[in-house]
Amino acid sequence: MRLLPRSLLGLIAAAFALRSASFLFDIQNLDEVHFGLVGRSILDGGLPYVDAIDIKPPLTYLAYTAGGIFGGMSLWP
Repeated sequence: MRLLPRSLLGLIAAAFALRSASFLFDIQNLDEVHFGLVGRSILDGGLPYVDAIDIKPPLTYLAYTAGGIFGGMSLWP
């Protein structure tokens, strides 16, 4: 039972460590711009693969959509 909260805490710490550079720079690579644009399109009521097109699976776009809901979405490098 105690293993799950520790592993979850470890996962959160690893994600924080890997993405800590994004606190200084919004976009780590140009692909993130496309994911963010599709996520913004979803927030505006659009459909992935119809209103905005890229070749990644839909969970990638939904993760960026969730980021846009909870943290805002900046597309400036």
